[in-house]
Amino acid sequence: MQRINGGKVYVSGHSMSAAVALRPAATDARVAAVFTTAAAGTTFELNDHLRRLWTIVANTEELKAGLSRLIRDTSAISDERVESRWKTLSAGDYGDYFKQKLSFPEKLILDWTIEDAELASIIVPCTLLHGKNDQACPLEATSAARAQKISHCNLICIDACGHAPSVEQTAKVPAALRMAFDGLIND
Repeated sequence: MQRINGGKVYVSGHSMSAAVALRPAATDARVAAVFTTAAAGTTFELNDHLRRLWTIVANTEELKAGLSRLIRDTSAISDERVESRWKTLSAGDYGDYFKQKLSFPEKLILDWTIEDAELASIIVPCTLLHGKNDQACPLEATSAARAQKISHCNLICIDACGHAPSVEQTAKVPAALRMAFDGLIND
């Protein structure tokens, strides 16, 4: 936020970065609105689905199996998507970085948690979009719990969708984003 010069800022984030996206809304007057998808940021028990997603894989078959916990409709997990993600995970020292970062998953959950007082201080419009079938970061434990703590918050729950709404419900995410920022951004 310090590097962004002047004017209003519209913040968006997915999963762990959704927690990061909400923090400046509590502290920076330039934030005009927030939009998140599959937001983490609450404390909940680390489940097998999230643990599997936070495990470095040895090959594309393991990667595809892990992605199947992320995406409800596994037909969206194309070979091209797997290869693209594998290319990133196996490039340079990214795999080692990923493994180190995720070596204490319980700490990550604590690090991303936003306290109730911080959420209550958010006064800008927020829209939290979440897949009803998200197994890694369950709706009730994350976005639904958080939405109750933010005064100007819309919660959009999408059916037939896991942790990756932009992959599974490609038309609904931009529609929700337009709705969230409608009338807030001048052309």
